[in-house]
Amino acid sequence: LLDAPIVWNPDDRELARTRIIGKLKLSFAGTPRSDRVDVVRAVLRFYEFDLVRCEPREQPVYVLTRFETPRGQWRPEPLSLDDGALRTAMQQSGRLVACTVPLMVTGRKAERVAESARTLLRNSARAYVGFVPETRSLMLRGDAPRVASVARLLRSAGLVDEAALRR
Repeated sequence: LLDAPIVWNPDDRELARTRIIGKLKLSFAGTPRSDRVDVVRAVLRFYEFDLVRCEPREQPVYVLTRFETPRGQWRPEPLSLDDGALRTAMQQSGRLVACTVPLMVTGRKAERVAESARTLLRNSARAYVGFVPETRSLMLRGDAPRVASVARLLRSAGLVDEAALRR
């Protein structure tokens, strides 16, 4: 299946209590062997796990771990606001991303845009919307497809400062 075995710590109590219920059949037909790990990682991230490649001298292995930092929060990946990156992110459920969106509006209008973005991301796990008045920017964090949707919506509504994106 993969280029190295998957191992885990049998003494990890939280991992031992975790149960994934139901069947899951992965098809790798047409998937290059080098991309199979990414497919498995995407499925595991949905359940808040990840595979970390370790390369001891004897043989490389993937260690199954919780998908969290020591502080208990996911580390989001940066998301570019170019059209290609947003289209790609729309297809990547389970990937936590973050981006900064410079706005064309200021004051109360910008606060209303932030409130609307919060409403759109509200039901998303680990979602966050912050407004930074000094830079007229929104900070968005959450599931890639939802963050990308909000960013695309803001762009199509003409609320994004495109000149600031090119700087």
